Amino acid sequence: MGGGDHHPAEHALHRKEHADPALALTPRTNDITTHAKSGVPDSSAEPTLLRLITHNVRYAATELFPHERPWPERLPNLLRQFHHYAAGPFNPPSTIICLQEVLQTQLEDLVTAFGGEWTHMGVGRDDGKEGGEFNPIFYRRECWKQVHFETVWLSETPDQPGLGWDAGSNRICTCLVLQSKQEGRGSGRIIILNTHLDNAGQLARRNGAMLILEYTRRWQEKFKADHILLAGDLNSIRDEEHGAWKVLNARDSGFVDVERLLGPADVRRFGDKITFTGFDGSGDDDPPGTLDFIHYGIAENETVAEASRKLQSYSVVPNLFDDGVRCSDHRAVVVDLQL
Repeated sequence: MGGGDHHPAEHALHRKEHADPALALTPRTNDITTHAKSGVPDSSAEPTLLRLITHNVRYAATELFPHERPWPERLPNLLRQFHHYAAGPFNPPSTIICLQEVLQTQLEDLVTAFGGEWTHMGVGRDDGKEGGEFNPIFYRRECWKQVHFETVWLSETPDQPGLGWDAGSNRICTCLVLQSKQEGRGSGRIIILNTHLDNAGQLARRNGAMLILEYTRRWQEKFKADHILLAGDLNSIRDEEHGAWKVLNARDSGFVDVERLLGPADVRRFGDKITFTGFDGSGDDDPPGTLDFIHYGIAENETVAEASRKLQSYSVVPNLFDDGVRCSDHRAVVVDLQL
């Protein structure tokens, strides 16, 4: 849930030989203006089919909860999940994966398993290099070209590592601007944001969300993206008074939680509602709840109904299987969009 509660010594864990090559993901055959479009879309172009996945994979802890398994035992199920939702010819090649709580050694495992078709961007939150947890963003080289990468610390000094307000840990937002390489496709430039807000400080969560809105405005003014998407673990439920979720879903925020684009009986919704389960299914030391979200940036003059038509499916997927091993204490959120 929170992350950042582990001991620094836990960073030196589990080298990349733990990744099973058989599970490799390479296929075998506060106020913000609304986001302006970069230009008039080409009506003859095919839409971009984008699958966006966000998952807090739980750092590789050494002091485990009673039902928690070590990272090497959780990794195989996690890789099977990524293979099912991100690899192979039946998934959009434009799939993008946003992860949270990834230590450097875990990142090495994932990079090995994903294979050469994938690349990623992200830095450790403690030093801007390899120290502490990463919020990495993975994407396929053949589909996307990197335009810009930036890390913002959610604090009073956003350009350098440090704690913000009442936070218990350093917190960051990873920004990646990507240009589509797929010929004949519309919506060629996107901004993907990946964050993990603080578990300890409500003020840090709220101010962190406001800072993300401020920087989103700056990035959009500079890069003129066709679409903006924000993924991550907010450590904030929808009903939290003065919470981060409410900041991001305020009328003038420019964002909307994609689940809000669905009706209560909408067939595009699949799976569970709760995203944080803990390893015992009841939250371990915290109550279970929905903490993980994907937000869509509403474009200038775009209605909620128009945004809803772009959403093809929303799902919260299982983290527990018959072998009894939860791959994480969070469930992944998977969203399909036609942009």
